[in-house]
Amino acid sequence: MTKRPYLDDLPEQFAQLADVTLIAEGVALPAHQAMLAANSLFFGDIFLSSSEANKDTSRGRLRCPLPGHKLDVVLTVLRYCYQYCKLFSSNKPRLESAEDACSLARFAHKYGMQALLRECETFLTTQVKAVEASHDSLDIASVIEWTALAEECGMTQLVAHCELVMAKSWDTSLWQDNRLTVALDVECLALDVVTGLEQQNA
Repeated sequence: MTKRPYLDDLPEQFAQLADVTLIAEGVALPAHQAMLAANSLFFGDIFLSSSEANKDTSRGRLRCPLPGHKLDVVLTVLRYCYQYCKLFSSNKPRLESAEDACSLARFAHKYGMQALLRECETFLTTQVKAVEASHDSLDIASVIEWTALAEECGMTQLVAHCELVMAKSWDTSLWQDNRLTVALDVECLALDVVTGLEQQNA
């Protein structure tokens, strides 16, 4: 099975010049070595060191399996790689969820796609700022997850923002815990006073 939606807005001749086939979840994705190498240091090294033994003899294309990666993630990555060929297209890819950004960031980090990694970092940093502005403690778990991802992928700007939000959340939680402790202490003190007065009047 072959898919190539990322090539739909480009001339058919350009699509036919594809010289590499990426394989994700058993689906063949025709692409161009030069386009991938321009976006990924990993693919550039692979293509420069590739041998004839790796070629798809039916089409003369290099085959490049991507085990462990979901098809929709690879398709999104390819849309990003080809977006600069579509200068007049309004259908450019954009990140719409933190989940997508996390998946793409892991792929970008593994395959040396720095431009895409920076875009994911910018998107997730915006999400962290939104959590900070909303003071929503329920999202702190997401911030912790994004911190681990940022450290794994070397997204230093995201790490800094996540740590700042977590520090503020910890301070707020500590203040709330202390306020509760003080309230309980005052209540116990008042009860002791009342008990003492009752004993004196008895």
